Amino acid sequence: IFATIHEISHAIIANNYQIEIPNCGIMLLLFNLAFFVDLSGVQFLKNKKQFLKIMLAGIASNSILSLTGLLVLLFTSYKLLGLLFFIINLGMIFINSIPFFQYDSGIILRYLNSNNN
Repeated sequence: IFATIHEISHAIIANNYQIEIPNCGIMLLLFNLAFFVDLSGVQFLKNKKQFLKIMLAGIASNSILSLTGLLVLLFTSYKLLGLLFFIINLGMIFINSIPFFQYDSGIILRYLNSNNN
């Protein structure tokens, strides 16, 4: 569910900037079903700020969900649910922050180092 929210966040912001999303759906990732959004159109954006907003939308959504989990953990009786929200989303933020893979930070790094800018 959290990965789907992450990907939909990218799609919503991309749609706001009229970026075509040629494909979206479900794929098999590390033996799990995962939702994906094809954001190949963002590589042609000349506006660096728009590109960064699109690519950081997923991490932003995970940050909000992680903070929500922390608040649930601290201020309600649903400790396990809050802990799961917090840890899973914190893990997703960490994974998407690794710049050496084809995740959000890696895509951002390649874009910033490309000749498009």
